[in-house]
Amino acid sequence: MTLFGGDSDDDDDSDSDDNTDDSEEEKDSEDDDDDDDDSDLLPIERDAKKLAKEQAIVDKEAEEEMQTNIQSMEKFTLPSGQEIERERMMPPDTMLWQQRIQNILYVLSDFRNNCHDGRSRGEYLDQLRNDMANLFGYLPELIEIFLNMLSPAETLELLEANDQQRPMTIRTNTLKTRRRDLVAALVNRGVNLDPVGDW
Repeated sequence: MTLFGGDSDDDDDSDSDDNTDDSEEEKDSEDDDDDDDDSDLLPIERDAKKLAKEQAIVDKEAEEEMQTNIQSMEKFTLPSGQEIERERMMPPDTMLWQQRIQNILYVLSDFRNNCHDGRSRGEYLDQLRNDMANLFGYLPELIEIFLNMLSPAETLELLEANDQQRPMTIRTNTLKTRRRDLVAALVNRGVNLDPVGDW
């Protein structure tokens, strides 16, 4: 129903424009509410809130990128014997090994649906074993033992954990000094200490 004799479509368009303006005003008011809440916070709390928002955005982008990578990995095939021989003649390519390990783990996670080249599961496991041995510097036989004990994904986690440097620790001989005295002496010399445990 029109009051001024115009098309009803024009009125609908103006109503939608009004709704758009309302939603923009609501967003602005939400931002204002956030600013009001931020004024009650300490500067470090505002910074922490800002970092949390940025981290949420980064996490969302990482999830989207992972989904894109998964979609692009759907047609992974194992390299042929000639390609493997060519790789042996060339300098080590750790990025290639890492990518192939991830692709093989993806195929092995749902072998029936992800295997497109007609090869057996054993061939994928053999290639995975060789790539893990090359990348992490273990003997292929040791990797095979790990693969027999653990799933392929857990084996990769184990190898990556073993590849990380362990923290430097100091044990205290409590017959010669107390822990508290040793900490005080080291802090006086400019050493940064973090307690590991209550022992």
